[in-house]
Amino acid sequence: MRAVRDKRIHALFNRASSLDFFQKPGVPPRPTAGKVASGVYYAKALLEKQKMRIYYGNMKDRVFKRYVEEAKRSRGNPVDYLLSRLESRVDTTLYRSGFVTTMQQGQQWISHGHVLVNGRTMDRKNGAMRPGNMIQIDPSFLAQAAMQAKMAAQIRAKAGGSAAWGVGQDAMLPHLEVNRRTMCIAVIRDPTFEELMALTRAPMFPLVKDANLNPQWALRYYR
Repeated sequence: MRAVRDKRIHALFNRASSLDFFQKPGVPPRPTAGKVASGVYYAKALLEKQKMRIYYGNMKDRVFKRYVEEAKRSRGNPVDYLLSRLESRVDTTLYRSGFVTTMQQGQQWISHGHVLVNGRTMDRKNGAMRPGNMIQIDPSFLAQAAMQAKMAAQIRAKAGGSAAWGVGQDAMLPHLEVNRRTMCIAVIRDPTFEELMALTRAPMFPLVKDANLNPQWALRYYR
């Protein structure tokens, strides 16, 4: 079952991330209008929405839709808001730090009470991290967490991508301060828009080397 799921995810993320994907091979493109154009753009938006939803921990559609609606109501750039909210999640932060192989593994740590935020047990995977917040691992789980983090680094290195992403070097996460010896993560500041956009090209270990997310199109799916 897992092999089938992984195959579907791999196929989804390796599709062309442009409207060229919907063009038949060997057939020159032709102008689109009306229902045809509408269908093509809907399919593109659906594809990008699905990629983002799956990338961020196989998020339920209603949860992702809520983030999108919040982004559209925000006063600033909706893309900036959406990415900021998704990247500030506790499960995302654990994944970015390199402590876990996948966001689902980070969610499991949280649901089992192994993750502390500012000294208190965090039981919500969607809890938002803010500058000044600190993530720690429960002492009773620390040895096992360190072992799993080492395995995560090995899997990342084997999966490929840049060496920096493989080991989770701190230079790739300037808004976080990661202590791999004590397994603590401190949020130094909010990531910039440029840093957030760079993260859209990060791997989805161990299946995808370049997620190539397109939040602009994902936002268009919900009208």
